[in-house]
Amino acid sequence: KTFEKAYQQLEYNSYIPSERKAIDEAIDALSTRKGEINQARIDGRIEKAVEAAINALSLGLSVDMVAKISGLIDDDVRGLSNKE
Repeated sequence: KTFEKAYQQLEYNSYIPSERKAIDEAIDALSTRKGEINQARIDGRIEKAVEAAINALSLGLSVDMVAKISGLIDDDVRGLSNKE
């Protein structure tokens, strides 16, 4: 693994500055996109947890139980129960 990293660094250094800049920009763009995708996954999980909490509250489960099941905090669950 050390040799692989050294080889990659040697290869990177063999490019002219404009090529290295393009590589760096592409890596930054990929990193940004990866972050956006991960955030979308997190948002989706939260949305599903909220939907599950709303359903559980409508079935009469307690705020504490819904919080434990959904992974949401008690205050957020209470907020959902007040919206109904």
